[in-house]
Amino acid sequence: MAGTVYSALFLGLAALTRHAVVVGLLYTLFWEGVLGSVLSGIRYLSVGAWGREVAHAVSPLLGTVDVATAYAVVAAVVVTLGSVWFTGDRLRSFTLRGDE
Repeated sequence: MAGTVYSALFLGLAALTRHAVVVGLLYTLFWEGVLGSVLSGIRYLSVGAWGREVAHAVSPLLGTVDVATAYAVVAAVVVTLGSVWFTGDRLRSFTLRGDE
């Protein structure tokens, strides 16, 4: 589930900026890695935490993250649909041009 959300989120970043790989790596490194391990409130806005919570709901042997499973699923669906809609909206007005 987290892979689908990450794909949709990075697709939205690709439609937003020319440097989507750099922005995606910075997001993953700082938001999910550094800030996610230092600040406990970040888990409510962390795609990785949502994925771990859904994985824990499927298999209780995996560790929990203290995020409600319903919240994790709803947040993942909202972010996925929002990112796909944003990307479609941006690509609808896309015109192919030469190098800038």
